[in-house]
This record gives sequence, structure tokens and C-alpha cells, in this order.
Amino acid sequence: MISPSLRPAYAPRSPFFAKVTRILLALNLLAAQVSFGLAPSELWTDEPPRTLPAKLAALDQAASDLPAAVRPAAVFQKASIQMRAGLEEGLWLPELEHTAKANGDDSCTAGLRELARAWLSRLAMRQVDAALLKFYRRQVRFPDSLSEAAEEIPKNLQLDAWGEPWVYKPAAPNHLKLVKQRYQLGTTRYPLLSRFEDALKPARPVPSWKITSRLVGSRRVLELRDAAGKTAALQEGGRLGEIGLLFIGDGWALFADTEHLFAATF
Repeated sequence: MISPSLRPAYAPRSPFFAKVTRILLALNLLAAQVSFGLAPSELWTDEPPRTLPAKLAALDQAASDLPAAVRPAAVFQKASIQMRAGLEEGLWLPELEHTAKANGDDSCTAGLRELARAWLSRLAMRQVDAALLKFYRRQVRFPDSLSEAAEEIPKNLQLDAWGEPWVYKPAAPNHLKLVKQRYQLGTTRYPLLSRFEDALKPARPVPSWKITSRLVGSRRVLELRDAAGKTAALQEGGRLGEIGLLFIGDGWALFADTEHLFAATF
């Protein structure tokens, strides 16, 4: 029998010791997944209410563990999830307002600022809608232009979140000849911007791109190829229609449209 003092360091100790070791390894693996493994894909998804506490905790962890350039996106995502869960405005509106006013020209700051302004414009559009309905109740029609209803619209809502005029036009219901019974309202940058209630619905599917990462000079560029074979090349800060590329990580990239943050791997 080998004396305990001469037993090799790698010799098995006891079933209890082995079980404790397995538990510690599992906990370390779970911590690593929360800190880093969720970043490329799961941190940027909209969560059902039952998983809300776990997602908020993961985002809090990610805010310190992600690369510094993308940490503000984790903070914004937390506010977005709280908004979508129907929590009180005081929990998420200040972050939207802060992000919409953030200074900086880096791709992540600029992309988040664009997204925040889109959401603030949606909130403002709800109040403009209320003013237009008030006008309608008096006139039994919607105005020819917003200037006609200026008295009904608060001064701080007469421009969108970019400080630009609203895009407005009265429109007739489909298949009817009535005029000025409906209207279209949007922002100068996004005339067809989705309404607040519509944008809260589950996210649209992430584009099914085949992504190839290339170095062009000293800059990392992503080539995006869709199912039809169409390609586009984007570097951080670039845009493809309403979609902006905020950050390129190690095997993953963070994008934003006018409603959501989303990630894609490559």
C-alpha cells in the first residue's frame, strides 16, 4: 500500500473530492458562458418575461466583461428589454434619452444614438397621434399639414428626435374614396418608421447572411452575402439600408436596425 505522504499528486482522492471538483468546474464553465459565450448571440435577443431576471443579470455582467467599445450596447440592451417587458418608463426611458444625446463618432456610439432616437421618435409619434385625433374630433378630418394642427401639438414635439420635421400626409382608407380620414406619419430619416406598438413585437428574423471577414489595409471589413447571392461590404460604422454595423468582435459582429440590436457570427 502506498503511504499517503508518497501518493502521487494526480492520484484520485475520494468520490466526494471528485464530485466537488466536477461541481466547481461546472460553475466556472457557467460563469464563462455568462460573461463571454452569450455575447455573440444570446445577449442581443429579446427575452420573454419568464427569463427576464436571468437576461438582465447576464447583461450586467457583460457590461464589465465585454470589450470597452461595446459595453454601452449592453447597457442599452438592458433598457430595451425592460421597455419591451412593459416595465415602468422610469427604468428605461432615462437610458434612451442619455444614449440619444451621447457624444462620440465611434461606430457603436453613433449606432446606438441612431437606435435610441428612433425609439424616442416613436414615443413622440404617439403624442402627435393624440394631437391629430383631437384635431379630428373638432374638424371630422385630419389636417392637410401638421402646421394646420400646430396648436394641438406641443412645441417640444413639433420636430422628431433628430430635430428634423415630421413626414406627414393625409391618406384615404384602402378601397374607399374618402379623403383625409387617415394619415401617414414618420421621421425625415425614416418616413415609414414603425409605430411604437408594432416595434415592440418580437424581433424580425436576423438576416441569413454568409459573412466573411477580411482585412482591407488596417481595417476589418465584413462581406455579407444573402441567400440570393447579393453581397455588400461593411466596416464598423457602415450601413446597409436601415441596418448599421456597430462592432466587429472575434468571430461575431453587432448590428442594429431601427428597432433592435442583433448579433451575427462568422
